[in-house]
Amino acid sequence: SQQVVMPLSGMSLWATVCILLTGFLLFLIIPRVGTGYFTRATAESLLASGFTDRVQLGDIGQVKLSNAVVMHARQISGTPFAVLKWRGIALDRFDGRNWAKTARRRFPLRMTADGEYSIPRVTHVEEADRYEIFLEPLATTTLFGPHQIRALSGRLQGVEYDDDDSVYLRLPMAQRIQYEVVSDIPDRARMFADSSTEDRIPDDLPARYLQLPRDIDPQIEQLAKQITANGKSIIEKASLVEGYLKRNYRYTLTLSWAPGPQPLSTFLFQAKAGHCEYFASSMAILLRAAGIPTRLVNGFLMGEYNPVGSDYIIRESDAHSWVEVYIPGRGWMEFDPTPPDPNRPEINLAMQLSHYIDAMDLFWNSYVLVYDSGAQLQLFRSAQDRVQSLQTALRDTSDRWIAHGHYFSARLSAGAAQVARRGAFWTVFIAIVLAAAAYKHRRILSTQLQIWRVRQGRSRATEDVVEQLFYRAARMAERTTRKRKPAETWREWILGLPDPHRRSLLERALTVFEKSKYGQLPVSTEEFSLLEQTIQDVKTRRP
Repeated sequence: SQQVVMPLSGMSLWATVCILLTGFLLFLIIPRVGTGYFTRATAESLLASGFTDRVQLGDIGQVKLSNAVVMHARQISGTPFAVLKWRGIALDRFDGRNWAKTARRRFPLRMTADGEYSIPRVTHVEEADRYEIFLEPLATTTLFGPHQIRALSGRLQGVEYDDDDSVYLRLPMAQRIQYEVVSDIPDRARMFADSSTEDRIPDDLPARYLQLPRDIDPQIEQLAKQITANGKSIIEKASLVEGYLKRNYRYTLTLSWAPGPQPLSTFLFQAKAGHCEYFASSMAILLRAAGIPTRLVNGFLMGEYNPVGSDYIIRESDAHSWVEVYIPGRGWMEFDPTPPDPNRPEINLAMQLSHYIDAMDLFWNSYVLVYDSGAQLQLFRSAQDRVQSLQTALRDTSDRWIAHGHYFSARLSAGAAQVARRGAFWTVFIAIVLAAAAYKHRRILSTQLQIWRVRQGRSRATEDVVEQLFYRAARMAERTTRKRKPAETWREWILGLPDPHRRSLLERALTVFEKSKYGQLPVSTEEFSLLEQTIQDVKTRRP
């Protein structure tokens, strides 16, 4: 009987293993229908405030105290790293302490034949970006996307929008949802270049975007006139207000002052420190006092990029407020007067490890918990593309190494005797070292070659050339003055340099750099010479 029991126990073990493996494979392969069995039906809703039709000053500041994950976003197509903010809800009426929506009417969107909800105000289609959003259960029906959403698709039970370009679910969400958005990403540099001095506001633009509190402090109106006095166009005036707030006020989440009956006046003329709501509200009201239509927008900053999962991790601490300004002939343009947070955490080992955990969690939720036939097809196509790419890469690499091997073998066999007779060992050794060094610094050498060709008039300055020249000037300046902080932009760092001559040089060089990198515009010979002159002056002049 013992001889019979042993084979039976072995068969049971192997049968159990086979059943588990088969079940696991079927679980991954067979699409699930949306029954809710595997979904987070009991997940706690986040964001109780800050994204409703009425928001009090301070609501976003309270949201930012939490580090809970709100959503993940993954780019499908478009300009890499072009997104700076995730737009949520826009508000137009301010009573001195609260922002609200004047018109709360929402319009239902109909799904097209290809399963997409399209918003009928599409402009600059060539600039559209597509993102996949994984949104956690929230205590709001607001949907988020980069800049202004123009179309979206997914398993959504009804979608609505309003005339402030905000998009909503018809019903509150009870579980995580997954959807794709197509958004307009306007070219800010082009909007500046195309801006007109024509300040006429269209008659059909609702007057609510110029509404001011009844008891507005007269000092605010005086300050608005003072800041915008030198602006020739709406876009210039908006930029002046944006820059004024960034330069003269400090960012903090901890308010050491009481808002009182006039929170904006207290912020502008006494405290001069606050969080994003106070900066954005101040800019919106200052511009309205100058006769420029504005609206306040609540959403999120870009968040933390996870290179492991190739996605953005957006937390409640990324909640943010900014301003949209109406530019005649161009529409609504985004402005952000809030200076960078000096206390944003730097990437460390723990954060890098968390990227792997987050990537696994995102994969589990994307391809297991909410896995359907569309996701199955996408996964199979992605796997097929990756296998084909790997096969092609391996085949090409193998062919190259075989060809190199034949070439070097022939060369070595033909010249071995001659090299041995002449004692050229050190020549070969030095050549190998130089070749290795050249390969390691190939980008620098390539850039230097391009710079030489530009000097000779044989080529035009590319984006890489302009970028390398500007970075070289900045690094040389950092050696003799303070280094740029991680939270600082290049312009903020340059404006903080003590030497006015060096500051002027680097400001002009930065303008050329931004024109090439962000404006995608060609650099003239004079601008190229300016970059080289900046390097020479920074090198020879001591602060």
